[in-house]
Amino acid sequence: MGFIFNFLIGKKILEIVDKLNITFIKVKILLLTILENYIKINCNDYKIK
Repeated sequence: MGFIFNFLIGKKILEIVDKLNITFIKVKILLLTILENYIKINCNDYKIK
């Protein structure tokens, strides 16, 4: 009984970690995109001056 219970908890933790990883990757991509756009805008401003 204990083994099955532990297995289910382990499975649940893995699912949560998996979801967190996906969220983390999405956030990282979002931050990189924002940073890229920010750099492009600054470079364009610099060229204009």
